[in-house]
Amino acid sequence: MDCDAISFVIIAESMDYENKDKIKKFLLHFGTIMSSVTIPNVAIAANKNDSIFGGTRNKSGSQHLKSCITGTKLMSGESQVITAPVKIAVHKSCRKAIVSYLCNFPNQYPMHISTNQDICFDTNTAANTPPYGVLVDAILDSCFIKDIGKHVVHVAHIGKRYNIHCDDKGSCPIESMFEKVKIMRESPGITVEMTQLDIAFNIPTEKNSLIQCSYQKVTTPNENKKMSSLESMTPEIWPLHSIRMKNDQVDSSQIGTARLKQKKWDKPKITSFLINKNHSNDSHCSDNTMSSDSEYSSEDDIENTIPAQVYEDSSVPPSTQDHMDIDMKSIYSVKFYSTLAHFVTQRRSQLPLTYLAMVQLPKSSMVSLQRLLSLILQISGGGMNYVKQNGICARLEISVRPSCSNHVGNALRCHGHLIDILTHVQITIHELFLSKNHRLRFTTISHEPVYRRILLLVHQLQSMTRLRSSVRFCDIYTGEKCSNWLRAMVTVIMTLTGLAGETKLKFFKKWVDDENRYTPNDMSPQTITDLHTNLDLNRQPIIEPTIIPDKIWSLLKKCLRNQNLSYGAVSSIIFVLNHEKPIYHSRKVMVNTSLQEKWNLATNIRKHVIPILSLYFQKDSASSGTDLPQSTPRVWSDRDNFFHNILSNSLIPETFFPQELIYPTLAMNQFNVNSAILYQPKLLPKSTQDPLLLVITRLSDLSLLFDVYTPVFVHYLFEYINLCHTKSIKLPNSSENLVSLQNSVDNSFEFNYATRCINEKLCDQASLAVICSGLDVEILSSHHASTEEIYLASLCNHYFFPCQLLSTPPNISSISPKYQVILNDLLCETFKREVVFEMKSHLLNRKHYYRFQEDAHIWIHVKESLISSSQVIFDNSNIMESSPDLYLILDKCFNKHATPGIQMRINLHFFLTTRMSSEPLCNNFLLDDGSTNPDFFPCDTVNELLIHRNILFIEDDDTPLGTSNYSNMSPEVILPCTALLYEENIFFNDSLKNQSYLHIYDQNSTKVFTYIYQSTCCSPATMLNCKIFFKDTNNVFSIVQSQPQLSLGTSTPSASLPRPSPFLMQHGTLSKSLAKHPQGRPTKCRSFVDSMIKLLCSENVQHPHFVCNDKQYQSKQDDPLDIIDYVNEFGQSFSSLSIDNFFDATIIDLMGLSRDAPISSLTTTILTQYTELSHTMICPVLCLKYKFWIAVWEDCLKDGQHIKASYFYCFDNIRGIVSCQIINDYYMHLPFQSHIFYFKCTNGANFGYWKQDPLNPYINSNISFHQSNLLECKYSYLDYHLRLKIYQLFKDQFTMNILSMDDYGKPNFHDSQKPTLLPMEIRNDDGNLLQHALMIIYPYDNENEAYFGIVIHTEIATDLLKKNTQDFLTKTRNSQVTFKYVIDELSLHQLSDFNSSFFLIIHMYIAHMSKDMNDLRLNLAKLISESGLVQKTKSWISKLISKSTNGKCFIVPQWIHQISSPSVEQYHLSNIQSVEVNQKRNTNNLPPISQLMLKRRKTVSIQGIERSRSLPTTANDRIEHSTNINSVKSNIINIINSHSEEQVGIFSIFDHASKYENPNFKMYIDQVQSKSEHNCICAVTRQGTYSLTVTDVSSIIEQDWITESTLNFMGMILIDKFQQVSHIYPSHFMGSILRENNDTPGYNFSLVHAWHKDISATVNNLYIPIHISNLHWMVSQFDFLGKTISLWNPSNNTSCNEKYLMYLKTYAENVSESFTSLLAETRWTHTSKIKWSGTWKIQDMSNQCPKVEIYEDAGIFTLLNMTLLIHGKKLTRDQYSQREIFQRKTRLRIAGIIHENIDWEEMRQHNFN
Repeated sequence: MDCDAISFVIIAESMDYENKDKIKKFLLHFGTIMSSVTIPNVAIAANKNDSIFGGTRNKSGSQHLKSCITGTKLMSGESQVITAPVKIAVHKSCRKAIVSYLCNFPNQYPMHISTNQDICFDTNTAANTPPYGVLVDAILDSCFIKDIGKHVVHVAHIGKRYNIHCDDKGSCPIESMFEKVKIMRESPGITVEMTQLDIAFNIPTEKNSLIQCSYQKVTTPNENKKMSSLESMTPEIWPLHSIRMKNDQVDSSQIGTARLKQKKWDKPKITSFLINKNHSNDSHCSDNTMSSDSEYSSEDDIENTIPAQVYEDSSVPPSTQDHMDIDMKSIYSVKFYSTLAHFVTQRRSQLPLTYLAMVQLPKSSMVSLQRLLSLILQISGGGMNYVKQNGICARLEISVRPSCSNHVGNALRCHGHLIDILTHVQITIHELFLSKNHRLRFTTISHEPVYRRILLLVHQLQSMTRLRSSVRFCDIYTGEKCSNWLRAMVTVIMTLTGLAGETKLKFFKKWVDDENRYTPNDMSPQTITDLHTNLDLNRQPIIEPTIIPDKIWSLLKKCLRNQNLSYGAVSSIIFVLNHEKPIYHSRKVMVNTSLQEKWNLATNIRKHVIPILSLYFQKDSASSGTDLPQSTPRVWSDRDNFFHNILSNSLIPETFFPQELIYPTLAMNQFNVNSAILYQPKLLPKSTQDPLLLVITRLSDLSLLFDVYTPVFVHYLFEYINLCHTKSIKLPNSSENLVSLQNSVDNSFEFNYATRCINEKLCDQASLAVICSGLDVEILSSHHASTEEIYLASLCNHYFFPCQLLSTPPNISSISPKYQVILNDLLCETFKREVVFEMKSHLLNRKHYYRFQEDAHIWIHVKESLISSSQVIFDNSNIMESSPDLYLILDKCFNKHATPGIQMRINLHFFLTTRMSSEPLCNNFLLDDGSTNPDFFPCDTVNELLIHRNILFIEDDDTPLGTSNYSNMSPEVILPCTALLYEENIFFNDSLKNQSYLHIYDQNSTKVFTYIYQSTCCSPATMLNCKIFFKDTNNVFSIVQSQPQLSLGTSTPSASLPRPSPFLMQHGTLSKSLAKHPQGRPTKCRSFVDSMIKLLCSENVQHPHFVCNDKQYQSKQDDPLDIIDYVNEFGQSFSSLSIDNFFDATIIDLMGLSRDAPISSLTTTILTQYTELSHTMICPVLCLKYKFWIAVWEDCLKDGQHIKASYFYCFDNIRGIVSCQIINDYYMHLPFQSHIFYFKCTNGANFGYWKQDPLNPYINSNISFHQSNLLECKYSYLDYHLRLKIYQLFKDQFTMNILSMDDYGKPNFHDSQKPTLLPMEIRNDDGNLLQHALMIIYPYDNENEAYFGIVIHTEIATDLLKKNTQDFLTKTRNSQVTFKYVIDELSLHQLSDFNSSFFLIIHMYIAHMSKDMNDLRLNLAKLISESGLVQKTKSWISKLISKSTNGKCFIVPQWIHQISSPSVEQYHLSNIQSVEVNQKRNTNNLPPISQLMLKRRKTVSIQGIERSRSLPTTANDRIEHSTNINSVKSNIINIINSHSEEQVGIFSIFDHASKYENPNFKMYIDQVQSKSEHNCICAVTRQGTYSLTVTDVSSIIEQDWITESTLNFMGMILIDKFQQVSHIYPSHFMGSILRENNDTPGYNFSLVHAWHKDISATVNNLYIPIHISNLHWMVSQFDFLGKTISLWNPSNNTSCNEKYLMYLKTYAENVSESFTSLLAETRWTHTSKIKWSGTWKIQDMSNQCPKVEIYEDAGIFTLLNMTLLIHGKKLTRDQYSQREIFQRKTRLRIAGIIHENIDWEEMRQHNFN
């Protein structure tokens, strides 16, 4: 308890010696005569009507200073003299006398009166202040007020928190102060009025917690309503640290800071309280009571025994007073808040906490907003650090302020002692907490999720303010909606920080209530405010990337060109801005710009380019036009301090993982370390979705490289300066070469110190001054910049380093071209370097790094934790393979079924060129310090890597003969790439270099970390499961790492050793009562199973297995926990094993079973109505299946006594068993283990559960928990809902035909081109599940008139399998058509694997990817020979589910690719030309890869598969003749290759895979390319309709834009072949009808009114290729039969589609109308009229066609789409791809088609032979 505020007004009739001495002794209670004083520069606490002081700015005055003696004199007329050691004020008329007293002899203190009447002294001339004793004398001699004839001194203090306690001598400082007050009051002529006394109580909490206080007034029925002493108070709540939402609206019930305050303080409410319990009367009421309802019953409502005892003890002689009258209005306010407020409000004057400041906020400049956000970051970061290190308290403050308006209040004011004040406080506390009329409470939350949310919101807001500093926010983001968004975001950020403004949530609520609110980052109010609840990833839509229109790019190009940037620089910038993270690809901009262009970018992006783009930003259409109050925009912080904080404190987006969640997260995920790495959701966009604003934001992000307000700028600047000195260059403004930055005795002290500052990246003001001085840098002059800015600008100007500070850049043109090139090269080299920061890590043995360019956090294992000092033993016993060819060794290890030495080259080449093409290649390979592996840096593509390292994966036609790159076995590159491709860990021991390399594939970041050890005497840790390779002088060896071989029936070595408890019991708290649980009382349930279900479905758990998308769990009545199928299959798989293989001895004893009892003894018990079983039977099974952590508090009655115990169950993944630990006689709760479920069980009949701690790993947004994380554990199981998710994924990605049992009887359920997959549940006669199997039915075999199929199972008896198969055949006979089925069976794997649900999935994938039955058998043979198959399958399926849930792409690992793609070599071989090599290779005489690939592939043995057994209905010998046209994609090339010309029709014109290699065609191409006349005719169609020039044909071959002539030429070829059914308009049709080349563009039917007359009457479809402004191609179709106009646009930008569809529809209507004007109707006109008449529909089919990735290939895609449509094919997204365009040399094929269709008779006149 402490005294937080005091206020005494001392009034003396005269200031004689005695009175003065008593007053002086009171004033010296706060300090000595030698104490120093503090003079105020502004009046403190004097602005409001309830302020402690009265000032002139407060017109109404301080109501508490109204007195019966002084009247209203002090209410608005006080002048504050000093603020320390205590605050003293006098009337403003006394100021002159005080100054005169101090200036006169003997004091001689030159003080001056302030022009501000609220303070006494002018602080600007108060350098020599008098001590406290002198000032006290001056005040007492000068405090006479003439108007009232009194001496008046006001003594007060705020926020000092004087402790109220007794010392060893029994004295209390506050009581001592009141004794001095009593002495003054006893003196005649002195009145001491106590105007305010605040008593406060601090309630401590644990560290790391924030406090939220709440208040609720309890309403009771009128007949039972008791009078409340606090009834006249008005409650108020300021939300802090969180904002409650309800139904997407701001909840009216918030928590944070609570305050109760009197409404009408000057209207008394007098009540009598008994203080003598023996008195006969119940209550007394004063005659002066203002209202009849102010009476308050005494001890019936509140026992006042404490005040009675106190008054009795304090009175001498003892008091006989029986009651006490108080004015309840004297209890002025009650405030309940967090002491964090004392920290965060210290700089509140610089924050927009008032209404006017919030209204003016949008008018602030960008730099002001940046400073505001920086200040909030400092406050929030400092506050959270304070909470973490020191902890905070909940604080209850009660303010007693007696009024002079009634005799009771005035008596307390003028005569009240400390006991009287404390009695008021005690009555108030008693009323608050014991009267049941009020609910005042507080809760705690972890500070880390709050701070994480603050950082996220500040980051979002910062991305919107990275514009020119002087530009105002409202000038860029116009309209009231944008302003409301800014106010709302700042309100939320300050609320989370703990800053409560007077507007509370007013502006946030206004933004939320607006349905058309401005949301640039697409974050809903619920997303912004949620702290714990995880995002529902299943329902969260995946946000498509914003399409930026061409007109915006054109505008940007124009702006950039106006800044004197070359076309190459502009192209590089646009390329970078097309990516989500421009900094990610910024090296491209730096490399492709000159020195002058870099300076232009630095100085003009924010100064000129962005403001121009901002002018085009779309105005807010819903702007209300409300005029804001006009005032000067506020500056939130002084410039120097702001800049210093920016440079001194890194602005890296810190990540926070709540400490309380680290162990729970690891435990819940069975101690998989990756699970405790922060989840960073990718579904939430970091930037705005408005296209123009998106460009502005990305352009601003790119300019961060030149922004001095980012820490990386100083990093790059110092790196560049160091590089300049290292290269010893001569600066253009210097006559001498620079000296290397090294400490040397030859250099001056200033130079050496500057060197140290640069090397250590010191950037404070003193260090920058030393650097400039030591390097002889001329300091620039500026009146508007801070000191740090001037120093940095001077350094940039001196070294010609581009930055945005300089308004006028250096005159680059005056520098010679030679020096420009030198400086630019150094800049390029500087910006190529990475910026990596090491940060604090929350994980043991892992370091945490932040990579600036990627904006990514990564956690890397500590180097020493991954190896052991023992050397790998190399001998004949563990050497698998040896060869000088590293690729051969890798193939034998990873590609067992492929051609050794060849397949790995192909796999690496295509993996790095295709799957790694979306990001810079080098970013996937890092060292253990977070930097990029130098063997890969700075290679962005595989071609750059091959050149950089002089290696070659595969050859091509252009490969130089005799090149040594092919034979370069570079393990530094090949092995990390292999680790990335196969997601494996690789250890490489190089004896030649005496080094060891460890390449770790990190699943979390999907990168490879390389560790280099300077010794070969080490080996990788066994847990890494590394592939080990060793290199000596001649060979590379593959080594088998020795590991203990374990079987299921034997216990592991770790299991035999003492194993510490997985539960952290040392932190447990013991109790004897169920009510002592931290979550309060449990929720009652019917049974233990009912308790489990309700907890799993509760709001604070939402377990993914038990909570569906609709948040409702549809439980089975007989199997509510969904464990029966699991137990059935588990018992079948492990029927031969005893129960002690799965449960520890404690659990077996609790079950009442023997240790050698078979597992069937448990399964039989579980299957017999397990819902009635006790927790000792249920919990172990749940831990086995779901890996739950369960605690049960049990109280059972035994022998008449209550026996208490705590049971803790979990699955111990290290030992592979379920374990249990029992705590007898107590209930134990384990703090900081919020993953544990707590249940109650009393007497075996009363059950319940406790709510889960809100800060738990299941729902916390920092953690991406998913049930799939546990699938890799032992005894895991793929439940039905997980299998359904995979089925749907397979259907979406591969169009698999997967059926359920209900689909069997439906007609035509088979697929004619791909196998039909039927998952089967094999059950026994009792209906119990035995395992999951797969039936595969291949397409109908016309030759044998049957469906051939196969059932893949695991050791199922023939008769049982026959029964299940017969059930299938019976169902199919019920369909409309009866088919013949020939079903084979195949048994794979072992029953004891207990993985049939996982094998089912991989069997489905392999079956779908297999061509036919024989190919399936071959692939399955490879599958069962795969090492570590079980763990690999589980790992793949786990990633499959988690990635699909998070919206990530579907990726099949390489080992499955190699199993399911048997013709991978042949596929790649078609793209590699065979070349004749007449020269031997330089090393090892290796033949070229093309020759090796032409060798016949080895046949893979099928000995690994058990000989299949024939079912009675099968004909096994006929399976070999079954055919399967199985195609994952309806590929145009595959269609061509698999059909005859009669079947394909027009597709035969593309079948030129070999024709374009004939000599005539090659000669033709050579002649075309040798022509210097670009307009020379080189191709003419039949009858000379269309001709092509050299430019047209060259554009096809040279990857250029397809011209209109080329497309029309190909269209004519198509018309010749399909003129009876299809017609094609020339490509200039749309340009003609829209008059695009005319001065007045617009629709004009008259220009094309006769085109339709060329269409034959038999034509059903009209095709129109559309050339959009010579920038893009697409095709439209008129379907005359269906009266439909369709359009296919191969681009992702479809904004113009609707416009062209409407024009085409108008054209059709105009044609139809043209027939009505004909006078006579012929047969042709009648047919055409019918063709064109009717109602036309339009449809945009762009989402159902392949998408172009390269700008120049739009014409190729349009041509292929038109060809497929004419052939009658339906277009799909995956019909062909951009990659196939290259691989199949489509452009060259088109040129071959043109060559085949040239009319040579017409060509003779063009002299082209």
